[in-house]
Amino acid sequence: MKKDDNLIQPNNDITNDTISTSAEEVADMPLDSSAGSREGHPGRHRGLLLLVVGPSAVGKTTVAEALLRRLQESDIRSELSISYTTRPPREHETHGSHYHFVSLETFKKMEAEGKFLETAEVYGNKYGTPIDIFEKAVKGNEVVIRVIDVQGAALIRDHVRKEGLEDYFVDIFILPPSHDVLRQRIFGRPGKGSDNPETRLAAAEAEIAQKGDFKHAIVNEVLDICVSDVQDIVMQEISL
Repeated sequence: MKKDDNLIQPNNDITNDTISTSAEEVADMPLDSSAGSREGHPGRHRGLLLLVVGPSAVGKTTVAEALLRRLQESDIRSELSISYTTRPPREHETHGSHYHFVSLETFKKMEAEGKFLETAEVYGNKYGTPIDIFEKAVKGNEVVIRVIDVQGAALIRDHVRKEGLEDYFVDIFILPPSHDVLRQRIFGRPGKGSDNPETRLAAAEAEIAQKGDFKHAIVNEVLDICVSDVQDIVMQEISL
């Protein structure tokens, strides 16, 4: 098991202000006592927006889905936040479960209407985070798990600092066991067009170089151990 705790450094370069929930609003919100603790006993916990971040093929979605199952089995109110994207679905993906697949025209319309917290372009495709994720975490006392890339995580982190929502936010960077393992995983996953192995490997190396920007970094060598490490962090963050 390998785990690093890297404190987030202050960043004053904030340019986006679409989050409406502030720390002052949070202070007046009652906590919901209906959710359970990790052991499943009745208890109270606060909400949390958890960003699970990492390079291509590191297993971040698998970690997030396994974490969600554990939290729900322990009666922790939780959900996965699903992105909107303009890329076509892969063979195993379904609309509304893995992503909300929309046309570029629909995506641009939603973006103009302010329905995204952040947007990014990855390998020529658009991705957007729905703006309601903090509403669910703060007002709904939910653990909202968001799988996202480094670029999107930085934008959300800036919002958190601006709005004073640090108590409701944590970001975790998932690392591969080694560069060789990462290369094997990436080259074992087919890509099309600009989404090819060499492009994804170069992008992954650049993203790993930014792991120090995240509060936690965890190596995904053994899945169960990695998920347990993430779960321990979540339970510490949501405890009252």
